[in-house]
Amino acid sequence: MNARRQAYADLLGAAADLRTRVANTAMYGGDEMLTRLAEIRRSAADVEVKAAKVAFAAGVLAERAGTLASAATGLAAAAVRNTNADNVMVTPDFSAFDSAVDEFRAKAIDSADQ
Repeated sequence: MNARRQAYADLLGAAADLRTRVANTAMYGGDEMLTRLAEIRRSAADVEVKAAKVAFAAGVLAERAGTLASAATGLAAAAVRNTNADNVMVTPDFSAFDSAVDEFRAKAIDSADQ
């Protein structure tokens, strides 16, 4: 796999990891909530780094990658905001994040052979 395609796959993998962490944490209520929220923020940062790598490797997807990174940051922030003092998270709205992932994936598939 060439470097550009690997960067696409890495970004999509990091995005999937973040979504899974947020969804799993929303089903959790307990003493490890702060640790789980830290993992969510770390996963969002990973998406940002991988989005930057896509921007360097394939300028054509830089805007979509940036949108996905912003959506990841927004999802992580919503997860923190939606967590109350009893360590219970109300599931955040995934729609902006999912839309950014779908748009990036579609554009990455379209440009994979270029």
